[in-house]
Amino acid sequence: MNQQEKKTILTCLAASRTIARLVSAPLDWNDRAQRIQVGQVIRSLGPWWELALLIQLALDERLRELEPTSLLDGNHQTPLTDAEETIAREYLSFREQINTQGLDRAWELRPLLDGHAVRRLLPALPVGPLVGEVMERQIQEQLANPALTDTECAQRLQQLYASYTKTHGAR
Repeated sequence: MNQQEKKTILTCLAASRTIARLVSAPLDWNDRAQRIQVGQVIRSLGPWWELALLIQLALDERLRELEPTSLLDGNHQTPLTDAEETIAREYLSFREQINTQGLDRAWELRPLLDGHAVRRLLPALPVGPLVGEVMERQIQEQLANPALTDTECAQRLQQLYASYTKTHGAR
């Protein structure tokens, strides 16, 4: 197993707890923080997010507490119990909401403004880790608002990083 495969497996395992919590808790999809959290989980899993969701469904502790039926014993001829169906619907509903909210391909997001545009927008921004923070902030803004335009993103960054909008010699 190579390093990338190990990283993918560990990321999936780490994200499984978060997925379980997100699926079982009622989410307000209009809440910025919750949208960003869901988007970041999807970004961490990349194209594997749906597989991770299904794996977490199979590992859901609530299913282990039930009598084994089709969902757990591999016998696809036996109908799901009401409890199994309820749990499965939670996961399917979560997946549908991710798709509806435009977060299903969150791992493909790139900053709307490249580093050069950020430096023009925030000329007093020092080179270094803060530039990376601004780039990541753009991704968070897109997760919170998938319809965000580059102009809106620029305005938001100017608000968030207002102290870096003027050069030191400007008044």
